[in-house]
Amino acid sequence: QCQQVARSGASASSAARIVRLAKLQAGRLVDEADALRLVGAEACNSFHLFDERERVRGSAMYPEAAMINHSCLPNCVMTAHGRHLALESISPISRGEELTY
Repeated sequence: QCQQVARSGASASSAARIVRLAKLQAGRLVDEADALRLVGAEACNSFHLFDERERVRGSAMYPEAAMINHSCLPNCVMTAHGRHLALESISPISRGEELTY
């Protein structure tokens, strides 16, 4: 879904910048198509880290947390505590109910 949104909403110049970024990040290890896929996956599965004033200070990849689905009506929130990411419920969760953030 993230890759489809990026493809449909990206201008030609934006797409060219994405291709250059993918090539820079992947170097000569993978071809252009794989580099684009990796950059798209990283963007869709990273979590922003905020300071006390709620300014974005960086991003981090938490592979296990990236498996939890997003929802417009989530039952959980993700909170960074140093190098750790905590999943905290914000509403009652029934046994067997999917966790979403």
